[in-house]
Amino acid sequence: MNSFHLFFEIGSCFDYLPFLTRLFRALKAKKPYPLTQILVEAYNNAVVHAHHRNKNRWIGIDILFTPKMGRIRVSDSGKGLKSRKKSRSGLWGTRGRGMQLIEAYADRISHRHRNGRHIFEAIRYL
Repeated sequence: MNSFHLFFEIGSCFDYLPFLTRLFRALKAKKPYPLTQILVEAYNNAVVHAHHRNKNRWIGIDILFTPKMGRIRVSDSGKGLKSRKKSRSGLWGTRGRGMQLIEAYADRISHRHRNGRHIFEAIRYL
């Protein structure tokens, strides 16, 4: 598998989930499931929590994939995550399973704000 870098924006609605669930397999990534799970959960979080299912918003997807690691960035116009030191899923205060699944598959997670956008990043070493 060669390295690749993809950036695209898609609407904030669940209609795009079939495309996202097949992306890493279509790119012939080895062991596509963990990266797919991270991408889908981060996208779901943006749709539900950041945009409150407002289909008029856009979500940025930025994927860097090399033979040694996969980096997934999901950007939205929401407020972002609230860090809490004590929660069921570790450092992130969450209600559902999304962040717990991302934490299970990612080796490193971070988030920041830039130019009015919340940027969530997860890295998985392969």
